[in-house]
Amino acid sequence: MSTDRPSGLLQLTELDDIRRALDARQWFRAVARHGRSASQEDRRYFNLAVDLEHPQRQQVRAAITKTMEQNGTAPTRRRLVGVDGDYTTGKSQAVAHIMISHCEAVWREYGYETNDGNVRNVVQPAFFVNASSSGEADLMRSIADSLGLPQSARSTAVVLLNPTKRQCRRSHTTLGIIDDANMFESSRRGEMLTQFIKRLVNELPLTLVFVGKDLASSPVLHPTTSTRGDAHAAAQLARRLTLVRLDEVPLTGEGPRRWLSLIQSACRHFLLANPDPLGDLVATDYAWIHKVCEGRVGALYELLTIAASAAVGSTESLTAELLRETQQQISEQSAGGAV
Repeated sequence: MSTDRPSGLLQLTELDDIRRALDARQWFRAVARHGRSASQEDRRYFNLAVDLEHPQRQQVRAAITKTMEQNGTAPTRRRLVGVDGDYTTGKSQAVAHIMISHCEAVWREYGYETNDGNVRNVVQPAFFVNASSSGEADLMRSIADSLGLPQSARSTAVVLLNPTKRQCRRSHTTLGIIDDANMFESSRRGEMLTQFIKRLVNELPLTLVFVGKDLASSPVLHPTTSTRGDAHAAAQLARRLTLVRLDEVPLTGEGPRRWLSLIQSACRHFLLANPDPLGDLVATDYAWIHKVCEGRVGALYELLTIAASAAVGSTESLTAELLRETQQQISEQSAGGAV
């Protein structure tokens, strides 16, 4: 097997990153065909970055697909999608993989470039930007940059909006992901951020997906000022919103059974020499995993993939000891990155 490594699947801020993610899919399929006979190096990387499907990914995909169809038939009253959930519930990862599939489908139809007269246009089906600590001007600069538009540091949000609209039509961009939407900030005191977001939803010829924690209290749905215009904008956005919440798996009812099923399903994807990599785990171990992950799918997948990668050439199974060592490593790294 080749030892060339594709880029990570979630660093999708540039067009080339999305293409590399598609190339990564081909690499993963090639390694999977070799199964446990693949080299340790390939198996180690495969286990670390394998696509473990979020149990609610199809729900998110259905909401995005339906909204895109609605916006295609009623472009003057565009709807939006919100993907809500606590931290480490797997929101960004689920949406990113849906976006990659959308890009793959569009490129299959149009190719990577189209010709308009003698002008070659790059086909960019989607963009993925981060709203953390962003106001409307910062957000528009991020979107323009992801679409390859020239800009200056003094470019305002309104100035960038029209060229961005034109570029979206040229590049067949029909899907925009705005991550960490709960961290929006106004660029200037008193700026009508919620009104600008409504204008963005209305005027960009695409479907916007806002991803974040507690979206109801974010500027997407909650006014940043007490003005009547902001309140009306927030109310209209709420009426046009399709919200999908990614929930934690509870400790009660069917929760433990669902949690066990998630772990077992994930482990079927790993390439480990031991055909039963969970063989030494007992009920108290599964309960411990649920507790440290707080029932969050994103946290669970992080724990399992890191442990599965470390198991290659070592335990070749997900032992209780290895999982606890991995969780300690994750905790230490999180503490070290805290501000």
